[in-house]
Amino acid sequence: MGKQKITWISIKDSDGKGGVRYREHPTRKHGILPDRYYAIRYWWWTESRETGELKKGMKTEGVGWASDGVKPSLCFDLLKRIKRNQKAGKGPCTLKEWRDAEAAEKKAEVARSITLDQYWNKLKFPKNVSCRHP
Repeated sequence: MGKQKITWISIKDSDGKGGVRYREHPTRKHGILPDRYYAIRYWWWTESRETGELKKGMKTEGVGWASDGVKPSLCFDLLKRIKRNQKAGKGPCTLKEWRDAEAAEKKAEVARSITLDQYWNKLKFPKNVSCRHP
């Protein structure tokens, strides 16, 4: 048995703008329909593998499966935000940068949510250190 060719299907939003594609899983179902994997596609600077220089090219990044709650409307909103950031030159300009920024924000939130009790017991005075008075 050989590999089955993956077919990507492009979709457009109500304004007639594209940039979102999906492929269907060959066996997995989401309800009645086959499960769909959504990806966004846009122009952005990419690094050449051979020379290492930057050049503008199509970038495709996966968003997620329909069974995980990803919908085409979410993909179009995400693509619109990314293109707006690229045009303004502010904020994350790729989906990878967006995810990295969210992960850093969650990590910072966890660091900020340490209570005084946790700080005192774990960081300042760990239990395995004995305190001897002279």
